[in-house]
Amino acid sequence: MSNQDSQRYIKELAQNWAIGKITPEEIVHFENWYNSFDDTEVIVQSEKYPNSNALKEKIFTAIENKIQGDSRPVNVVALRRKIFYIAASCFLLIGVWFAYTNVTSEDYIGFYANDLPPGRSIATLKLPSGKLVKLNEGKDGVVFTDGVFSYPNGGKVVDEEFTSGMMVASTPKGGAYMLVLSDGTKVWLNAESSITFPARFTSEKRSVLVTGEAYFKVAKDEKRPFFVRTGKQELQVLGTQFNIDAYDAQSGLATTLMEGRVEVYSLGNNKEKVEPMRIRLLPGEQSILNSGNFKVLKVDTTSAIAWKNDYFIFEDESIESIMNKLARWYNIEVVYMSDFANEKFTGRISRNKNLNQVLRLMESGKTVRFKVEGRRVALTR
Repeated sequence: MSNQDSQRYIKELAQNWAIGKITPEEIVHFENWYNSFDDTEVIVQSEKYPNSNALKEKIFTAIENKIQGDSRPVNVVALRRKIFYIAASCFLLIGVWFAYTNVTSEDYIGFYANDLPPGRSIATLKLPSGKLVKLNEGKDGVVFTDGVFSYPNGGKVVDEEFTSGMMVASTPKGGAYMLVLSDGTKVWLNAESSITFPARFTSEKRSVLVTGEAYFKVAKDEKRPFFVRTGKQELQVLGTQFNIDAYDAQSGLATTLMEGRVEVYSLGNNKEKVEPMRIRLLPGEQSILNSGNFKVLKVDTTSAIAWKNDYFIFEDESIESIMNKLARWYNIEVVYMSDFANEKFTGRISRNKNLNQVLRLMESGKTVRFKVEGRRVALTR
């Protein structure tokens, strides 16, 4: 396909999207083309373009400009990447990225006395004896097999071997880590999270305890179901992939299923007279446990596990929720000097960016300003 034909094809896809006639296959080609650029990271206010026609016009203009500036042929048979937001609502987010990729430094009027780097792969391991071991940095994490904790390069975490007792792997603010349990199950811990697990699982079942947020890829074992307990919830699986977010007790405990099947139980509360409940999740579903009751939603799983893939993805999200995530990842203290209860943002940005890059993008909406001094971040208007 010639470059001119490629540009014509992409423009046709943009037009199909604008009138709501784009097909799933066309979405794949359109996304592959646009995601080949480096400027798709931005955060903007969700209310900036309340009128969908005005938003579409702005987006289409930006797309047309990008097409004209692209001298490369479009590879329409490129390998399919995982597509963000295939549902109709996806285009609001994608459109906002298009409309705001050219934010200039003139929009940044906050005060930044210093900058802070992103979190990194750090954690500690508490041994059955109570001894704390600082784990080496590295995204490949640690592997526990045959009673020995080791790094992927073969180096031992400790010289001891363990056949019994409980271990606790924990990440601090500004940390994340991956580990492989004795049964082959892989666990990714987000910042300020932990997992308590036995040196060896029993012959009947596999049980762990989680705080914070964790992503599981459970090794299949039909004879030994896998149980994850978090606060007032327990879930059971045989072999599957899911994410548990237990950070915010007020908004509820969220369990998101990527593949397989899980059964989720609320543990009840005798004092509050809350009866136990049980539900079953299918891929693409998320359960929210709040005040002893479950709510099941169909969700974009890409957003739920964005942190594991080194991204922040915000969908019409409150400033408080966003700042809680930033506080954990950048190890900062957040102070509100004004009321931002009604401010919401939508966008996507790499978690590998320095803090100031994220804050400056949020400032482009001109309704929030940041003052960074040390690890203290103040929000004002």
